[in-house]
Amino acid sequence: MTLLAHGIGGVRDLPLPDWLFLWGGALVLVLSFLLLGTLWQRPKLERTQAGRPFPQRLEASLRSQAMRLLCGTVAVALLILVFLTALIGEPNPSFNLAPTFVYVIFWLGVVALQVVFGNVWSVLNPWRAAADGFAWLWGRLGLTWTPVLAYPERLGVFPAAASLFAYTVLELTYFEPSDPRALALAIAVYSYVTWFGMAAFGRREWTEHGEGFTVYFELFARIAPFGSHDGRLVVRAPLTGLAGADRRPGLLPFVAIMLGSVAFDGVSRSRFWQDLRFGAQGGYVVDRPWLGDAVGMAVNLGGLVGTIVLIAVAYLAAVHLARAMAARRLPLVAE
Repeated sequence: MTLLAHGIGGVRDLPLPDWLFLWGGALVLVLSFLLLGTLWQRPKLERTQAGRPFPQRLEASLRSQAMRLLCGTVAVALLILVFLTALIGEPNPSFNLAPTFVYVIFWLGVVALQVVFGNVWSVLNPWRAAADGFAWLWGRLGLTWTPVLAYPERLGVFPAAASLFAYTVLELTYFEPSDPRALALAIAVYSYVTWFGMAAFGRREWTEHGEGFTVYFELFARIAPFGSHDGRLVVRAPLTGLAGADRRPGLLPFVAIMLGSVAFDGVSRSRFWQDLRFGAQGGYVVDRPWLGDAVGMAVNLGGLVGTIVLIAVAYLAAVHLARAMAARRLPLVAE
């Protein structure tokens, strides 16, 4: 099992047989669906989706320009700090802040914040905060910036899915994902693509459709007991934000990447996968270590892509089975 996150953890053997772990997990999953199908036969979440509005003074404080400025400044400062630490700091991952911050504090910590407090990432996003600050300075100079391109609606969140996939490739397939210099390069490339997309299509359009972390964290925020409805912050029952249809193009690949990366993270730590990978690269480790690393990455990449495709196919099969059992021709599949 991983220590905290795949990028900085090592392989750990479970204190029980692999077959027992796998069969136990499968049994829990099947029983969960059987219980849901038996006990939850009518929609219950949509009736409480609106929630209860926040007190106006509290909402005004949380949405104030001062709050956004404070959170945005701290987020941008952290982004710069982590980037410089990765770029010129201690090259040993054990003594460098960047790997722990990226793979634990950021990747896992923001998810916890989203699930508990709602979409706080909207004010903690350092790339959006930096772009907003630049736009403010640009306006103070008496200049205006009009996006040169209109975002194609048919693209949906496909660009965000691509950026999320790139992150999972770094975390789960690269032979040294915790290398600070590799992280510095990844941060630089991601920042460039994000700000270029905002400049080309507009800050809001690219953030909502092309910025992978925003789409990723927003999906988790739907679980939270705090959200928004008709422009107001509301308190609602947990999970109600998941109700309703979301037919943005590219959402199915995006969720498949989310689930597939988690599934492959577990599979890649199994003894079976470790033996498979080491067997493939073992012949090159001594004479050509660079080729051994490349072979290991290729094996992991194939496993990651295969797991993602398997998740998507399983979802489509389940949807078609549900339609057949319900004897209805409803459009259940997201694009």
